[in-house]
Amino acid sequence: MAKKVLVLIISNAGLGLRFARRAKEFMKDVKVALWAEGEDHVASGWVDDRLKEVIDSGIEVVACRKQAEGRGYEKALRRKKVKLVSVSEYVSKAILEGREVLTF
Repeated sequence: MAKKVLVLIISNAGLGLRFARRAKEFMKDVKVALWAEGEDHVASGWVDDRLKEVIDSGIEVVACRKQAEGRGYEKALRRKKVKLVSVSEYVSKAILEGREVLTF
């Protein structure tokens, strides 16, 4: 198995979620963090099918709590089983635990 990876989705939610789902097939541990426009796309429902595939495959998906609260879609993300966290702390911890960070 390959290394642990964090897929940080900042703008292209569709591509990032597709990569995360496929990465699960050949990488040991995959996590997804949504931020900025990527979080907006997921909250709006633009990529619901891909998000469901990713979550159903066992990949943890998190999003920025402050952004979700500020833009009023925290409940929508929680309904989609997206955990709300401090993404800056989450990414920092991922780096400290040796994850490769891939950005979309």
